Amino acid sequence: MKPNERIDHAIDTAAERSEAFVSFIARSWRPIAGGAAALFVLSIAILWMTVYRPFAGKAEPQISAPSETAASSTGLYRLLDGVEVADASSTRLLPLGVMVENSSEAWPLAGVAKANVVFEAPVEGSITRFFLLFDPSTDSGDIGPVRSARPYYVDIADAFHALYAHVGGSPEALDRMKAMDGFKNFDEYYNGSFFRRVSSRAAPHNVMTDVAKLTMGAEKKSWSAEEFASWVYADAATGTASIDTRTIRIPYDGAYEASWVFDAETGTYTRHQNGRVQKDADGAVVRAKNVVVMAADATVLDDVGRLRVRTTGSGEVVIAHDGAVVRGRWTRKDGENFRFITTEGNDIALARGKTWVSIITSSADFDSVLE
Repeated sequence: MKPNERIDHAIDTAAERSEAFVSFIARSWRPIAGGAAALFVLSIAILWMTVYRPFAGKAEPQISAPSETAASSTGLYRLLDGVEVADASSTRLLPLGVMVENSSEAWPLAGVAKANVVFEAPVEGSITRFFLLFDPSTDSGDIGPVRSARPYYVDIADAFHALYAHVGGSPEALDRMKAMDGFKNFDEYYNGSFFRRVSSRAAPHNVMTDVAKLTMGAEKKSWSAEEFASWVYADAATGTASIDTRTIRIPYDGAYEASWVFDAETGTYTRHQNGRVQKDADGAVVRAKNVVVMAADATVLDDVGRLRVRTTGSGEVVIAHDGAVVRGRWTRKDGENFRFITTEGNDIALARGKTWVSIITSSADFDSVLE
């Protein structure tokens, strides 16, 4: 007889004997029959706990019930990047925008890999500049070098009703901020305690800040989040690709030419700049879930070569995520956020997570993005 069979036999035998005993007691002493029944139940319980359950536990491990503290979907998502959050108060926090240079003299940069949304466009001298947008919950570390404002970046900051951290700016940018009612202008010249100048970098490439400082600065100004139109997000790719989409080319000039290479294992695109994987000063690799390339025209404003880049109206757009590419159009009205739509006018869904938007000001260059 096997061990389990011997135990089952012992239980059955004990049960039979207990039942016979209870029957005898019931016939002889009815007043205590109820107590005998209780004794029978107790004996079976003791036998189960001390003999059968420990043995059976070794042969057939018990499956634990799910923990009450296990992570579960909240169905709540941030407006900024579509990422799921724990509570409703986290969906609409004030976006923190920082003007960061991309001059080769400032490499490696800080905080680019941590940003939730990035806009990139050329400034004077064919150098590009980044507008980094952070959710206040993001652990950014250093962000910088922080540089001066440009008018089209003012428009982008306004699209998200974001704080705009910068160090001075072009005359048109400064005038535009002054004329915009309620614009959250956070200039280092007047808010120096929320920035720092590091000795390890030469001026003007030495101004840094971080999310914690910017959050304190916003609180001091009593600035709070305002509603803005979020992009549309989906949990899976909705576009289809008719060409090889593993690489997206960003055709800026010289050292600022960039590309994005798709990694199917992580579902993200890795950025390359000047022929190398782009990394922050702390070694963090710059990646994105969505790569958006917008076509927009630009005009030169002055002898320095400063530009005015159009951010309203509409233009062509290429959007890559999850290894798929969608062609469409971008549209925007003054004071509103950008919208990405198909030729039929439907919103193009993005993947949840970081989005990088590059603005191309040459139609010939834009046509080479998918070459």
